[in-house]
Amino acid sequence: MIKTLLPILRAFVLFAAVAFAALIGYTAYANHAAQQAATAFCDTIRAGADIDLVVAGAPHGSGHRLIRNGDDYLFTFQGGIFHADVCRVAVSEGKVTSIRVEEAGD
Repeated sequence: MIKTLLPILRAFVLFAAVAFAALIGYTAYANHAAQQAATAFCDTIRAGADIDLVVAGAPHGSGHRLIRNGDDYLFTFQGGIFHADVCRVAVSEGKVTSIRVEEAGD
């Protein structure tokens, strides 16, 4: 009985280990990609630029969203679960005053 269950148990443990390693690998890749995307976008913005042009030039697609928080525009790039990188753009009178990349994760 044990000899027949042992290969099944080994296969289950191996599958669980491979699935866990794949999850960790994907999370690391997604976090790195989010950081690179936020940095690349922030690098295209210059102080004094019109915020409407910045918003219009923002990348469109999955993994990116725009949140407006008062005079701050947060261009958020999703990484792995509970992780995102943000290009924070501060605005005054419709013009960009500062740009910085931040990590937002739990």
